[in-house]
Amino acid sequence: MLCEIELLENTVMRDFFTLIFSAIIITKSGGVSLSRDLAHTRPHKIEKTPASAFTEFQKRLQRNLQNILFKPESRFAIYEADAKKLPLADNSADLIVTSPPYANHAIDYMRAHKFSLVWLGYGIDELSEIRRKYIGGDSVRNIQLSDCLHIRSL
Repeated sequence: MLCEIELLENTVMRDFFTLIFSAIIITKSGGVSLSRDLAHTRPHKIEKTPASAFTEFQKRLQRNLQNILFKPESRFAIYEADAKKLPLADNSADLIVTSPPYANHAIDYMRAHKFSLVWLGYGIDELSEIRRKYIGGDSVRNIQLSDCLHIRSL
């Protein structure tokens, strides 16, 4: 299915269908991967036949087409940016929605999205590189121990 989607010449259509394709790998009731949801990525012992990728794609397509017909009354813009360096003038936005890093219980976004990324053709080695760019993950980099603690000789 993904191979056929990638053949689409219209980039807007190709992106639209790729997003739908990405969304069918996991659903709350166990999509085509047999995982319960994004937080439970291992297959679960359930007596349920995995959903058909084609059926799930069709359902998502219908839902997304209905959503496209909805016209919000407010204007909005979507930016992908570092929240510390937003490309916006001061006082130019009424609302900004972000996903901030969490101090103790970081959400492992890579774990949550790895199936979709592999489903879309990313290699496992690429996932490690993407994970390094995430804020709020378990990895710590560019921090010297001496920056955090005063170390004295014993």
